[in-house]
Amino acid sequence: MMEKFSIIKELVIILFFSIPIIAIFRRINLSSVIGFLFTGILIGPYGLGVISTSSEIEVIAEIGIILLMFSIGVEFSVRQLLQMWRTMFITGGAQVILTVAAGWGVSSLTGLPQKESLFIGILISLSSTAVVLKLLADKNELGTPHGKSTVGILIFQDIAIVPLMILVQVLGADSEMSGGAIALKILLSFGGIAVILFLSRKFIPLLLRWLAGVRIREAFTAGTILLILGTAYISEEIGLTFSIGAFLAGIIISESEYSHQIVSEMLPLKDLFNSIFFVSIGLLLNVAFLAENFFLVGTTFAVLIIIKTGIIVIILLLQRQRLSNALMTGLSLAQIGEFSFIIAQTGIKEGLLSAEMNDTFLAVSIFSLFLTPIIMSFSSKVADRFRSFSGELSQTENPGLKDHVIIAGFGLNGRTVARVLKDTGIKYQVIEYNPDLVQYHRNLGENIMYGDITRKEILTHAGAETARVMVFAVSDEKSTIAALHLVKEINPDIYTIVRTRYVRQVEVFRDLGASEVIPDELETSLMIFSRVLRKYRFPTNIIMRQLSILRSRSYQYLLTRPDDIAILDHVQRVLAEGLTETIYIEPSNPNIGRTLKDLNVRAITGATVLSVIRTGRIISAPQGTEVVTEDDQWLITGNHSQVDSAAKLLTGAEEIDN
Repeated sequence: MMEKFSIIKELVIILFFSIPIIAIFRRINLSSVIGFLFTGILIGPYGLGVISTSSEIEVIAEIGIILLMFSIGVEFSVRQLLQMWRTMFITGGAQVILTVAAGWGVSSLTGLPQKESLFIGILISLSSTAVVLKLLADKNELGTPHGKSTVGILIFQDIAIVPLMILVQVLGADSEMSGGAIALKILLSFGGIAVILFLSRKFIPLLLRWLAGVRIREAFTAGTILLILGTAYISEEIGLTFSIGAFLAGIIISESEYSHQIVSEMLPLKDLFNSIFFVSIGLLLNVAFLAENFFLVGTTFAVLIIIKTGIIVIILLLQRQRLSNALMTGLSLAQIGEFSFIIAQTGIKEGLLSAEMNDTFLAVSIFSLFLTPIIMSFSSKVADRFRSFSGELSQTENPGLKDHVIIAGFGLNGRTVARVLKDTGIKYQVIEYNPDLVQYHRNLGENIMYGDITRKEILTHAGAETARVMVFAVSDEKSTIAALHLVKEINPDIYTIVRTRYVRQVEVFRDLGASEVIPDELETSLMIFSRVLRKYRFPTNIIMRQLSILRSRSYQYLLTRPDDIAILDHVQRVLAEGLTETIYIEPSNPNIGRTLKDLNVRAITGATVLSVIRTGRIISAPQGTEVVTEDDQWLITGNHSQVDSAAKLLTGAEEIDN
């Protein structure tokens, strides 16, 4: 019985230890990935020994990788993937080949036999898809230049696992595979990817449409999981990997109108299973071996970073990418990946990896994974240093700006603000982190600079010290908080306007010193609110006054006492009072040519026609013989209900029933 439910026991232990550890790590501003790895090390067989084996946990961890790769696939489309072919196959291919060669050469210098040296090169050529993509996604950097390069290289690495596994089998002592058999197996692997893509594009949209048509949420969720795991399983069966199949499924679903709903359904599952994956990696670390051989592990790790980062930087520089982006990409991929653990197990069976070498490999690999979040965070600072040395920032300096507006982010909100400022003649400076966007708008004459708003140097170059206003038009909460701290430090008097997604974040930014906080969530509600009032023909001044009340004190009325405030004062009285309304007669109006007597407005609706404005001439108290003419403006009066009925009648929206 205990054996039957051992996996539940292990899950309970993992969650029990991981929650407080993650809370502590988040408090000291360290990534949750490090927290989960530390949890695995702490409770594993080489730590407290609470969990002695990881075989069952590894199954759950595999599901975590599948869901992660699927969620990354949803971020792309077939068109984007085709656009990335150069990064995937040229950059990724060069990275794998050169890293294998470098690992082979360095290992040979230590006296290892040629086969073992080549095998070491294969092990270090792969990086961690699970760790790196999660960190990039958490930091909203998947769409940045270094993010795109990193994703492209990682995708190729995952594809390359198949030929690398075949190569490991060839290196095995008893392997007798011919060159033709090797080439055929690799060709079949890539052919399998094409087949999966073709069939998925044919059948997945049909199945999703059917699932949505059932209108049962549970069926939609179950069907989505079936699609993901099913595609991953087929991929594994034809000789690829689970992760490649899941990634391909995500790409296909990304082109579906149901993609957003699917991601929202899968996100909680992905986060849970991913957490278990990181814990399972930590379980493998032999802490005693690491302590005894710390110098060896540390030296090997340093050499690993130099080799992998150096190779990627050289490749990207040859492709004329910026040094800063090349460095961030190289440092992001400097660790050893999770699939290397699988290849290592194959190498042990083939006699290519001794027990002692395996302990060293595991220690270096997990050590590299543990430090990856820190290295990736540190990489942006390193990149900034090189930007200043290489002159990447010099073109963005604008020392002449004073009393201007700084716009952080040039999405739809940022462009709208810039357009209004340009029309009113107010000077502004835009900061945008996407270089393609920067280059495009700079060519159009826009005053835009490339940079990360969380860097003090960037804000200084944008003239934060002399700026009057800074508008945060970005959706990244962490970046906004960091930049808000910095800009207030540079210029305490600057007026800051923060755009945020949710009402609950208003007080957070207000406490941090934001002058105004505008939540998308509530502004949408207020827009709907005002449209409803206009539909009921409330006077404009009443609508504006109510919106002002709701916005006052940064939405405090709605945030603190939603049940105690009358949103509208004296609604019934306002509705009962009379009002006037002007109805414009458009060219398509079916009433054109009819007389006021034909329309019979007073008898049908109770409203009174006060006057008609025609070509600048006012016709007061029009007679029944007055004809409705194109471009007329008919002024009517009555209570809300009467005016509403008259408007429908005069515009032709309601049939005349005499």
